[in-house]
Amino acid sequence: MKPLNVILPCWKGDQDQAVRLLKWIGELGIVQAPFYLACDNQCNVQLLMDLARKAFSKVEWIQDREGVESNWHEAGDHPKSAAGPNSLFRQIAWCMMLKKAGPWLFLEPDAIPCRKDWYQMIEREYTLGGKHFMGYLVSPQNHPGVPNHMSGVAVYPENTPSVAPLASNAGEVAFDIAGVTETCNEAHTFFTGILFHKYRAPSFTTQEDFDARVPSHLALYHANKDGSIITFLRKRLGIISTPEEARVLLAEAIRNEPPGSIPVNPHITGAAPIIQNLWEFKNGQLQKVA
Repeated sequence: MKPLNVILPCWKGDQDQAVRLLKWIGELGIVQAPFYLACDNQCNVQLLMDLARKAFSKVEWIQDREGVESNWHEAGDHPKSAAGPNSLFRQIAWCMMLKKAGPWLFLEPDAIPCRKDWYQMIEREYTLGGKHFMGYLVSPQNHPGVPNHMSGVAVYPENTPSVAPLASNAGEVAFDIAGVTETCNEAHTFFTGILFHKYRAPSFTTQEDFDARVPSHLALYHANKDGSIITFLRKRLGIISTPEEARVLLAEAIRNEPPGSIPVNPHITGAAPIIQNLWEFKNGQLQKVA
C-alpha cells in the first residue's frame, strides 16, 4: 500500500496558523511521509517549505493556480461562500489522482496533532478501516442544526474525483456538505474516534478544560485557531520549548519525588535540597537517568 500523504492547504489569511502548525509538527518529530503544501504565491512559500522540511521527509508544493477568494473565513451568521476552500480541495484531489500518489490526509492549518505518533495512528486506522474515506462524523447531536456529514479534515482516497465528484466539484457550498452522499455513506466511509472536530471551538485556558476536551487517544484536534492547545499538549507530552517550561517541569519532578528522596543537610541552616535522583534533558524531554 502507498504511504499516506499529508496535505496542508493554506491561503494568505491563515498563513500564521500554518507556520505554527508546521513548527509544532517539527517539535513532535519528523514524519517519514510525503507532504504537500497547497497555496498560491501570495503566501511565503519558501518559509512554509523550509518549515515543512523540518517536519516531513519529502516535501512538494501544489501551486494554487485558480486564486479563488471567498468570505468563508469571516465570522458571523451572514451568507458565506466556500468557493475558495473548495477550489483548493479540487486542485489537491485532481493532483493526487493524476500523480497516482495514494491516499491523503487533508490537514487544515487549525487541525492540531495531539501525539507524537499521530501520523502512524491515522495511517494504521485508515488501513484497518478498509473504506474510501475516514473522518469524524458531524451530526445534529454534536453540532445542532447541521446534517450528518464527514468533517473536511479527513483521509481521502487517491481517486477522490472519481468516487466523490460532488465534493471534488463543489461551488459555493462547502465540499464536505456538497459531497455528503458520497462521503457519509456506510459502504464508503469509516468514522473514527481518533480525529475530532468542533466548529469554532473556544480557546484552551485551563488544564481542567484541556483534559476534559482532549482525551489522550486523539490523533488530531480540529479546530484550534489560536494555538492555545499546544501549550497544554507540550506539558502532556513532556516537550520542552523554553527555559521557563524546563524549570516548571523540573520543579514538578522534584515535588513528585517520594518522601525521603530529597534530604536536607541538618547541619547547614537553609540548605537547598539535594536531589538523589538525577535528571537530564534529552531530545527536548525531561528524563530521569539515575
